[in-house]
Amino acid sequence: VSNTSTITVNNSTTQIAGVITNSGGIFDVTNGTVNMNGSSAQTIPNAAFYTNKILNLIISNNVTLAGQDSLTGVLSFGPVNSKTFTTGGYLTLKSTSTNTAKVADITNGNVNTGNVVSGNVYTERYLTALKKWRLLSIPTTTTQNIIAAWQESCGSNANCVPGYGTQITGAGGTAAGFDVYTASPSMKTYVTATNSWVGVPSTNGTQINNVSNNTIAYFLFVRGDRSVTSAFASPTAINLRTYGPIKQGSQAAITIASPPTRYTAVGNPYPSEIDLRNMNPAPSPATKIYVWDAASTIGSVNGYGAYQTLTFSGGTFHPTPGGGIYGGGHNQNPVYIESGQAFLVGGAGLPYNINFAETIKSSGSSSSNLVTPEGMEQDLTANLYTVASGDTTLMDGVREDIGSQYCNCLDEDDAYKILNGGENVSFERDGALLSVERHYTINDKDTFYLTIGNMR
Repeated sequence: VSNTSTITVNNSTTQIAGVITNSGGIFDVTNGTVNMNGSSAQTIPNAAFYTNKILNLIISNNVTLAGQDSLTGVLSFGPVNSKTFTTGGYLTLKSTSTNTAKVADITNGNVNTGNVVSGNVYTERYLTALKKWRLLSIPTTTTQNIIAAWQESCGSNANCVPGYGTQITGAGGTAAGFDVYTASPSMKTYVTATNSWVGVPSTNGTQINNVSNNTIAYFLFVRGDRSVTSAFASPTAINLRTYGPIKQGSQAAITIASPPTRYTAVGNPYPSEIDLRNMNPAPSPATKIYVWDAASTIGSVNGYGAYQTLTFSGGTFHPTPGGGIYGGGHNQNPVYIESGQAFLVGGAGLPYNINFAETIKSSGSSSSNLVTPEGMEQDLTANLYTVASGDTTLMDGVREDIGSQYCNCLDEDDAYKILNGGENVSFERDGALLSVERHYTINDKDTFYLTIGNMR
């Protein structure tokens, strides 16, 4: 590209089989796709592309990145085997209010083998300007400690990279790397044995990616970026990021504890949205997923978010009580878990393993591919609302799935209730509180038992 030339790739793909040489011209692929498909090893040199941004990049050859580039769309491999994309530590997977970059299935549906992304990557997770708890995962095998990653190594209460990182507080105070001392921690991990969230002991001595569990999950209270140092300051939008090799290929099995009243925290390990319908083992009515909905005001005294229960029937997942991210204005499809998002999995009668492989990644297709079979069972919902100053707000809700494949007993098909901090409504069966109950076909003498608590 000469210093007077302009090449713009817009909503199309440019095939590059040779050497990229840019003498100062404009090679704009911010809205296009680049396919590196040469017959011998190729390099993407420094400043090859306009603003160092690429929408989509297809690796069909051995390719090395030799300068800073940010990907805003999809990194994928072509129909090739044993190809390596070497990042040189220069690649950033960008996340913004409109999109989060992803690494697609490197096996192309188990058709190809041996493809790998080698080297460190900055992997971002954008969070909206809301003062909320978030349930987050780590999509890299970084060796960073927490302070280097989500506090940007700024030092106590400093905002050295505006828009990146957040304040993290805890009982260890500044000596343990926290920004300030607080008796209640703002960053927690889940302990299955006690069904409780426990604060991290430090941020300067704790690796953010636990090497013994590649799907570690964190419950993090996000006030905004590191400029938000007061509990009463307005929140700002932020990016949290880690720097290290991305998690790819098959991951270590995660053991889901038993009995059904135990919950196991699981993070999406990949820098990609995943499709819960592609879980291994395949989802069934006994599968219970609990996601934290930061957009929801249900069940939270201060509106910091609440749990949604995802249960499987009719070939797809259904959220209870709904609303929040699954309601108007968001309309997120409940079959997907976002890059950087974690969740809880309810136990079964016996422990079992969840196995993550590349094929769980979503294809990026729309909800039009959802299965809606004939003969889907009936359901009954009960929602709890508050009315204040003429505004009606959903606080909590429960659901009954009704069909001949279920029993009127307490078993592993039922989803136990995780109580929120505010008002709660539950179905009760044999002394247990449930967010979703699976019930045999209704007869004329059936009774559903509702329990309501924490009323104000």
